[in-house]
Amino acid sequence: LSIGFNRLVPEDPEIAIETVLREPLVVALPELHPLAARPRIELADLDGLPMILYPNIAMRGLAQEVADAFRAEHIALHVAQDVEDVVTAVALVSSGFGLTITTQSATRLRLPGVVFRPLLSAHLRDVELSCLYRRSDSSPVLAAFLQVVHEFARDPLSISGLGAI
Repeated sequence: LSIGFNRLVPEDPEIAIETVLREPLVVALPELHPLAARPRIELADLDGLPMILYPNIAMRGLAQEVADAFRAEHIALHVAQDVEDVVTAVALVSSGFGLTITTQSATRLRLPGVVFRPLLSAHLRDVELSCLYRRSDSSPVLAAFLQVVHEFARDPLSISGLGAI
């Protein structure tokens, strides 16, 4: 593996980690939920509501960030379900099992009965997408790919078709 993309990546001396973009966080909720009528949702509005958290993995991820924010803002976190990925989380929202906090790019998932609203929180604002590669890799293919990544990081709309990620 020469290159990868991930979020909330821990530091590693052998791996270069470059932020490609930062995405705002949103709340996915059933379209008939009372909060769906609001233009934006504050974290306090989620107090005690059934939440679907992801990813359910050993490494630190968005689920831990969400739990930390609830704790820091003294809000009761009721975890209805832990799942491994965003598609499952939004599918469970579509089925009425709860709400989830996710990245703005997840709004492209067009599942029936789900709406997305911007999240207002003192502790959860946005999350980075990082490009990772081995520092020692001198491959010309990697160098060429990184040029594209750097161009996108400077101006996401500059690369045709990628601006909507």
